[in-house]
Order: sequence, then C-alpha cells, then structure tokens
Amino acid sequence: MNWKRAAWIAPVAAFAATFGVFAVRHPASVKALIESSRGVQTAVAMALLGLIVLVVFTRVRVLRAATPFALTAVVLGCAVFADVPFDRHSKQNRMLVTEAVVDAPAQSTTTTTAATLPNVTATTSLSPTTRPNPVTTATPTRMAIRHSSGALRGINHSASGTASIIESPDGDYVVRFERFTVQGSPTPVLYVVQGDDVREPGGTKLGAFTATEGTTLDVALPAGVKPGDGWTVLIWCERFATPIANATQAAV
Repeated sequence: MNWKRAAWIAPVAAFAATFGVFAVRHPASVKALIESSRGVQTAVAMALLGLIVLVVFTRVRVLRAATPFALTAVVLGCAVFADVPFDRHSKQNRMLVTEAVVDAPAQSTTTTTAATLPNVTATTSLSPTTRPNPVTTATPTRMAIRHSSGALRGINHSASGTASIIESPDGDYVVRFERFTVQGSPTPVLYVVQGDDVREPGGTKLGAFTATEGTTLDVALPAGVKPGDGWTVLIWCERFATPIANATQAAV
C-alpha cells in the first residue's frame, strides 16, 4: 500500500477514537450539544477549520504530503478543546460547616439548656463535712440548619446525589453536595437560581464546579444570598451553553 494513501487513515482513526467513541458512550450529551446553538456553532467552526487546513495543504505543493497529518492534528486539537470524551474525574470533599446539621422544622428541639436538665435538690440534713453538689448548666449546642434539599438530576448528562442549602450557626449559607456524581464537562459552573427546575443560568454564580464525585462538598454562598425552598441549584456548561444537572430545592 502506498504510504501516502495509508497516511489518510490517521485523521479518520483520530476522529473515531475521540468524537466517535464519545458519541457512542454519551449519546444524550451529543443530543444536548445539537440542541445548543453554541454547540452547533462550535461544531461548524471546527469543521471549517479542518476544511481550511485541507484546502491550504493540498494547494501548496511542499505541504501536500503532510495534509493527513495536519488534519490529524486539527482533529486531536478540537477534541482537547471540547474535552472529549468527557471522562475527566475529580473527587472532591470539603466541609465549610462542621457542626451537626438538623432540618429546619426540628431546630427548636435540638438545643439543650439548663431548663431541660434535672436539678439537684439540696438535702435538709447535712453533716459538717457534706456539701451539696452544684447545679450544672449545659452550654447550648451549636447546630447548623438545613433549610431545603433536592435530588441532583442530570440533564442530558449523568448525575446523582443530593444538594442542600445549609445555614451555619454564624449565619453563613452553603450549598452542600452529598454522595454525588456528576459527568465531567469542559467548563462546569455552579449557580443558585430562584424557581423550580431552572435550566438556564441566572441568579447567583458561584464559580467553577470541577468536582465529578464526592461524599460531602460545601460551596460557600455570598453574604446576603439565602436560597431555600423554591430555588434551583444548577450546574451549567459555559463552553457549550447547556445544562449539566440541577436540584430543585424543597423544604425539609
């Protein structure tokens, strides 16, 4: 076989090993990209780049033999840009609120005070060497409050676990992800948005969300932002303008 013809196997193999494998393994994600205007624009731009390289290299005599290798480089570069096949893994755990957590309706029963402890009654007859035991007073226990919670559900991506809104004893709010998995994506960003099952960015942007799995992960909320029942925790892919997962918050 002529090596020049055989070289054209390289770009085909590169495409199959990246975009082809991704399409087979994650058909729902392909559907999400097709439905996203930015995803379509990105695909068209990549195709145009490949066409430009093909035209330039085939028209220039000294570059003609390197055309298949240039196309291979374009395919691999586009795959890296798109983060195909989306198999990035990042296990993250972080607890910003370390106190015990109670659900909001039960908070009034969780603080132990002196009034709930049995009092020690002094005896009426004491020997000179006997002194009554002092009445001990318990210090109120610091508790964090879970205001709302919701199941984390993938939107044309795989996701599982729970996301909750928790308030620390000092009044700070966090989004807590527990026993979660989220499919990797190129540029995932976290939002909290008012409304049920929100699938578009808005509200408060909390920054990049690069974790794909973990047991307990707290993300701090800015001062003054106090989401809860009727809000949505949204993970959004900025590169392709498509939702990855969300968790509608319901009162606990």
